Amino acid sequence: MAAKRILVLIAHPDDADVHAGGTIARWADEGYDVQLVVATSGDKGHDDPTMSREEVITLRRAEQHAAARCLGVQHVTFLDFEDGELASAGPDWRKR
Repeated sequence: MAAKRILVLIAHPDDADVHAGGTIARWADEGYDVQLVVATSGDKGHDDPTMSREEVITLRRAEQHAAARCLGVQHVTFLDFEDGELASAGPDWRKR
């Protein structure tokens, strides 16, 4: 029998946890191989002006990986578009 798999595609780090965390955890508990694709890097997802863009990205990735572990997500992929720039990327972003 083929593995039961679910792909969750979100725009920003933490979108899945905030909006569908309970559902994702249930799927993982039911034996689904849940994988997460995050379209943006999370580079604008912090209010501390002393943090560099790279520090914010590192922090947001760490937060997303920690949340994914808590929910039972097997794998997280970041497409690394800049926050706020996904719409201007046009249809080419889907090729990643």
